[in-house]
Amino acid sequence: MAVVACDGIWDVLTSEEAVALARSGAGPEDAARLLQTRALERGSLDNITVIVLDLKGYSALYGRSRLSVVRVLDLALKGT
Repeated sequence: MAVVACDGIWDVLTSEEAVALARSGAGPEDAARLLQTRALERGSLDNITVIVLDLKGYSALYGRSRLSVVRVLDLALKGT
């Protein structure tokens, strides 16, 4: 699991807390929402942007449908 985030997350969470929280999620999208919610609960006043990558089992041989991050980004582009 990899967490890529901006100051709004790191101002209120340690790396260890962020990874532990991300691992508790049902998947990358859920993990990102958990991190966003926790940052808001802790009073973050900065931009809260977070991307969670599940790198377990990643291979360039897999198609787009197997890459959760691409699916999440595709949904964001559609406005869902």
